Amino acid sequence: MSRQRPGASAAVPARSARATARRGHTGGVDVTWWGHSTVVIADAGTRLVTDPVFGPRIAHLRRRAGARPAAQAARVDAAVVSHLHADHLDIPSLKLLPPTVPIILPRGGAALLARRHPALAERCVEMVPGDRVRVTSRDDMTGLDVLAVPAEHDGSRGPWSRHRGPALGFVVTGSRTVWFAGDTALHDAMADLAPLGIDIALVPVGGWGPSLGPGHLDPAGAIEAVRRTLGPRPVRPPALSPPALSPPTVSAPKVSAPAVSVQPVSPRTLSARPAVAIPIHYGTFWPIGFDRVRPDRFHEPGREFARLAATATDLPAEVRVLTHGESLNIAESRERGNKRLLQQPLPPSFS
Repeated sequence: MSRQRPGASAAVPARSARATARRGHTGGVDVTWWGHSTVVIADAGTRLVTDPVFGPRIAHLRRRAGARPAAQAARVDAAVVSHLHADHLDIPSLKLLPPTVPIILPRGGAALLARRHPALAERCVEMVPGDRVRVTSRDDMTGLDVLAVPAEHDGSRGPWSRHRGPALGFVVTGSRTVWFAGDTALHDAMADLAPLGIDIALVPVGGWGPSLGPGHLDPAGAIEAVRRTLGPRPVRPPALSPPALSPPTVSAPKVSAPAVSVQPVSPRTLSARPAVAIPIHYGTFWPIGFDRVRPDRFHEPGREFARLAATATDLPAEVRVLTHGESLNIAESRERGNKRLLQQPLPPSFS
């Protein structure tokens, strides 16, 4: 098990699975929604999956829409898990990942896996808000930077479990910057992400049952989350060179998972292109026997999010509603001469 101190920067090399993003990669970022919070992000030759849930059922929930994710959804270079709830940390799905893929998850997640699933626990990279790791594939060393950010949500495995950890979102940076919110309610620290210049927001708009409990966003709340997190779009200045950084010193226990070494985080790219917001965490799982109970809460959150966005003149993003298994390619900006490269510091609320 390997965990870096908050604010640390480390490299997490991952062995590339077959059919990694190099195959059929069109440039820019490919985002594929497989239902609920499971999204595959392919960028810079590296593939990462969020909250992988590949099966037809989770406890009392069954998959009511969309086919089970294709096998290619598990062929990734890393996985991130936002919190310990069973519909986000799904152990059978983690077992379907390639055997050397690191699992980036909240602090406390490895202890949950250690007793019955030690092979998974050895691959865990535990994080708290402010921790940063770099994921690379074997055949493309450009890789992705993964920053853990706060989320407002219950971090326990469940009321019957002693296991808990901080609920997280993640900011994933390659050629573009993607915010995966995880499960969250509105909170003040969202505004601290605006300086990162997020290009793609994967924002939850619903849940898996007839009602939403605390720690969730409905479509109206998701609109406000996008406002806070994206902020005003950056104005394109003259090109700048990134400042030189000295890597911090990190002490970490020896692990049998992929080696962790310290590197400065690579510069990120900003452009003046509009951001894209994609609704997730709805319309997939539903309690068994509840098919006719509040079906609007199952089918409508994504469309309602789009309707609200269409009337919000101040929303700093375009909304794209994906169907299960549908991909969106955010093409790499062609205005290379007008881009600026900046080394973004950690936002003050979790540095």
